[in-house]
Amino acid sequence: MVYYLATLNDSDGPLLIALAVAALVVILATSSTKKRPTMTADRAHTCRGCGTVHPGYANFCRRCGHRLD
Repeated sequence: MVYYLATLNDSDGPLLIALAVAALVVILATSSTKKRPTMTADRAHTCRGCGTVHPGYANFCRRCGHRLD
């Protein structure tokens, strides 16, 4: 790697910058922007077994383990 960097010419600068920008764009475009959904009253689940309220994305009760509807 050091040898490669030592053999670069002045004309290679813009090419390296373009490649770095392209790599950064690809990384940012493919990064996950999914976030956990916010809990709202209409999406909340209440466990029938113990009455614990859970967010809409929950499938099982974190307190007693019953499956949520």
